[in-house]
Amino acid sequence: MSFSSFLLILSLAAISGCSGGEVNEAIATKSRETPVLSYADLAATSDASASMTEESQPTETTEPISEEGQAQTAPTSASDPTIEGSESNASTPTVTAADASNTPASLLTTPVPTSPPTVTPFPFDPKMILGLPVELFTVLPDEVVATSREIFNRGRALGRDSQAFSKLGDSLIANPHFLTGFDTETSNLGDYSYLQPVVDHFAGSYERYGVAIHAGLHSWGIFDPMWANKDWCEPNESMVACEIRLNNPSVLLILLGSNDSGAPDSFAYNLRKVVELSIDSGVIPVLATKSDRFEGPENTNNILVRTIAAEYAIPLWDFDMLADAIPDRGLTEDLVHLTPFDEYDYTMPEAMQKGHGVHNLTALMVLEAIRTQVMQFP
Repeated sequence: MSFSSFLLILSLAAISGCSGGEVNEAIATKSRETPVLSYADLAATSDASASMTEESQPTETTEPISEEGQAQTAPTSASDPTIEGSESNASTPTVTAADASNTPASLLTTPVPTSPPTVTPFPFDPKMILGLPVELFTVLPDEVVATSREIFNRGRALGRDSQAFSKLGDSLIANPHFLTGFDTETSNLGDYSYLQPVVDHFAGSYERYGVAIHAGLHSWGIFDPMWANKDWCEPNESMVACEIRLNNPSVLLILLGSNDSGAPDSFAYNLRKVVELSIDSGVIPVLATKSDRFEGPENTNNILVRTIAAEYAIPLWDFDMLADAIPDRGLTEDLVHLTPFDEYDYTMPEAMQKGHGVHNLTALMVLEAIRTQVMQFP
């Protein structure tokens, strides 16, 4: 063996044990007093909740179906997370006895200096999350921004609070895992510290339960006074009208569809009715897609949400487009609710492996786009 060949072998052996670093992601928050009710208080005072089951599962009786049309079984564990920037190890070369016999003794006892390999981690890009562009799930093209500004200006004339948002939805958000920690926990934005202004701007709304979210809610229940909270809402007042009156928000996050299986026409009708009420009230409606496929593999309700958002040129929070990048689409064993992440520390790798971890972070991104592009706050 030549001297240069031996140097090459030793260099390869030194390089083979090295691997890339991990790319971490993060989040932080500020809190203020909740204006209306806590989760426990509202659940205890709701007449409609008495008729619901403990988990208030969707009414669909068929087994959840996968995208391929086959019956799913509950996942037993999340898939192993893939750390961005890692490299596989090369096989380690060996030096044979024959090679050593032809090598000068001084080279066998004196270490040969080698340079460590250069590992280039993926740089943080605020325009990307889980390898996907933010614009894929935060859908605010120019026409949507223009329409939203018109709604916002109408709301200002009506005295809407530009620093308040409300929530409308079912048990996917009627739980303390959805956004509340941005008001109640010490959190860490890390690389996503650019979102701190929106956390501060809407402080108090994250923790607020309000009267427009309810476990087991169907779209048709939104306008049925039976679902409205009797302690807070006026006779014959719908829950969404009641919430707008009580909280005076400038933005309404709308997350529905898991309980509307088998009735696409009814779902679309009621969703349009909510959107029109919100617009007429000077409140920017934000439609959100969901991770589950409880209505079947056709993904009917998410398609309707996208269609109606485009029809009215209003903001779309398309979480469904991002869910495939999360283990098990971010779902718990019931294949409907999201896996919790209550640490609110996005320097932890599991933050981006949990449904609520990614869900809450992308909610901030949507609100930040509205705050800067529509409301035009610096």
